Amino acid sequence: MTVCPPGSGPACSTGWLEPREEAANLAWARAFYQDLFAESGGVPVPGEAYDGAFINHPDTDLADPTLNTSGVPWHTLYYQGNYERLQRIKARWDPRDVFRHALSVRAGLSAASSDVRP
Repeated sequence: MTVCPPGSGPACSTGWLEPREEAANLAWARAFYQDLFAESGGVPVPGEAYDGAFINHPDTDLADPTLNTSGVPWHTLYYQGNYERLQRIKARWDPRDVFRHALSVRAGLSAASSDVRP
């Protein structure tokens, strides 16, 4: 089931009840997302049509170059031009990287880094 609440823009949530259906449902959700953002390389590239991705919904597919063909790095989709500033803040206030998730700001790594945390 995919839910896109009115006024949510590109924010959609997908879930399923049967674990055995995971592969099929995930393939469907990925194809839906690719179709939804076909004009911008399969992702919501910040610009006139979209304001990027919502960090409250970290999606590691955005860091996968086979799914994100826009040429825009994942951190730009989420943080836009603020990533380097956020890296400096992260290095100062969370140098041990206690507060993190798969696509959180990485202190001390270059902005070009596109690795995803496990």
